[in-house]
Amino acid sequence: MTELSEIGNAAKIGDLDIVKSLFEGKADINDGGRGMMLTAAFDEDGEQLCRLKPTTPLFLAAKFGHTDVVCYLADNGAKSIKDVYPAPQFDGAFAWALDEHGDVKMVDALLRNKVFGGPVDLSRRLKLSPNTTTDMFQLLIDHGNNPTVDDIEFAKEMNRDDVVAVFTK
Repeated sequence: MTELSEIGNAAKIGDLDIVKSLFEGKADINDGGRGMMLTAAFDEDGEQLCRLKPTTPLFLAAKFGHTDVVCYLADNGAKSIKDVYPAPQFDGAFAWALDEHGDVKMVDALLRNKVFGGPVDLSRRLKLSPNTTTDMFQLLIDHGNNPTVDDIEFAKEMNRDDVVAVFTK
């Protein structure tokens, strides 16, 4: 069961026209309603428990891979879920865009609009997602995430000469 707002549901299914219409009709761009989220708790049978937690249209669009909706929301002032609700420990939209989808356009919109405000650890990125493209690394560098000597050495250890070339431009 979910209790998503209209704009949250439109973002989840990737319907940009409805998102635009609702936003232009003064819907709160940061109110996604409440969606089912996995918790760290398990029941007596070992099943992971879910509960309703506040969410944002931006998070939902990123999670479900709707690049055009993420770009529209970010360009129109949508905030990171961690800036709207105090509980999340990570920037959900950025994590989905970068880690799960590897979507350069989506990540660019989030960085350009300062939805994600922290530096990106390039070595960690390479370790967690060894297939991260050079285009993505170049984008991260273009947004101020400068590679360190350790990042370059780690890329060499991973035999990613393509990444080393981007890091040493």
